[in-house]
Amino acid sequence: EQKEYLFYKDQSLDEQIDDIVDYFEMIKSRTLLGGDAYFPAYYEWAIWRVFLAINTLVGSISDTRNFQIDEELKPIHHAKGGVPDMVFNYEDFAIVCEATLHQSVSQWAAEYTSVPKHVAAMSASSGKPVFGIFIAPRIEPNMAQQLFNASWHINDEFMNLNIVPFSTEQIVAILQNFKKKKFSVKDLKEALEKCTELKTKVKNGKEWYESISQNLLTTFT
Repeated sequence: EQKEYLFYKDQSLDEQIDDIVDYFEMIKSRTLLGGDAYFPAYYEWAIWRVFLAINTLVGSISDTRNFQIDEELKPIHHAKGGVPDMVFNYEDFAIVCEATLHQSVSQWAAEYTSVPKHVAAMSASSGKPVFGIFIAPRIEPNMAQQLFNASWHINDEFMNLNIVPFSTEQIVAILQNFKKKKFSVKDLKEALEKCTELKTKVKNGKEWYESISQNLLTTFT
């Protein structure tokens, strides 16, 4: 636990941010040692490190991930089914993060129950605002549309959900922006609020995702 805590505190260092970006690039270029079988685990691990870098987390660091790591803090396997990939708790809000390497129409088929279900369950139990973040190499338009209209039936009612989609490229841009100017967790929350507010200014999920893309770097500052 101590080793993982120190790892968490180091992730905001410039050299660690560069290392995270390198792992995303190795996954994209398919040059990661170990081959395809390792890509999903390392993809979740790299995303986990992004949110560790933007720190001030509440609770145990090991509780933020549902994938296993070894003694060197490297991933052993991606998160199992039935639980969120990652959950980040902050003082006044929480993030449920789901990641996939699916890029085509199979994206929604693979994730259509897990993403809203996990965000809704956290929203119903946490007592504070919950944002979902969905990350993939690219966001397929049908996935954007489903997240635009995201809701889930829980506790005998339909709960509207705030789940924001980002591509790997956008997550890297946010991380590199963080390297230039270390924005706070408060800034992160406000940025996610801005992303969800953009829904009111567009007609559909495709336009919403394009609007997020256009406003990305001005939002995360």
